[in-house]
Amino acid sequence: MFNPIIVLYTYFPQKLALRVLILLILAAAFSALFDLLWRKGKLGRNKARLYMVLFLYLLGLFFVIVLGRRTRPNVRIELDPFADYIKLLAGSGEYLKETALNVAAFVPVGFLAYIVAEKARFLKAVLSGLAVSMLFEFLQFVMKNGLCEVRDIINNTAGALLGAVLGVICVIIIKKRKAD
Repeated sequence: MFNPIIVLYTYFPQKLALRVLILLILAAAFSALFDLLWRKGKLGRNKARLYMVLFLYLLGLFFVIVLGRRTRPNVRIELDPFADYIKLLAGSGEYLKETALNVAAFVPVGFLAYIVAEKARFLKAVLSGLAVSMLFEFLQFVMKNGLCEVRDIINNTAGALLGAVLGVICVIIIKKRKAD
């Protein structure tokens, strides 16, 4: 199956400008789509803006996590998430930093997904983080850059969960202020 992103990444691994251009084209296309949906009345203006922010954030994460790494000749799947957590508990600063970054990167995903969802907001926000994380890990494996790690999926989903909790808190605060 033809995948233009893989082809471009394979033939232009050093071309950062090309990757940025691809992302800008995708952002412009989705911006036009959200604008069209807003103009046709399918989405409210604020909802369309929130979807656009979520999309741009996911696009940025895609760039950093999937396209922002060099191709490796030997890729593997790390299925034991607890080995690194044991190192983390032993006081390894490297694993603490990596874990914190993985969690923090997906907090906005959970928060924004919670805000834009209509029904079952919390579940949709957490599952969105899980799905995006699994997609990114799969793409890293297929494109042979980075490791495909279960630990990253767990940490990213925890970040989406934390973002959804922040979304719940924000909605409660906003509703309370409107009631007063």
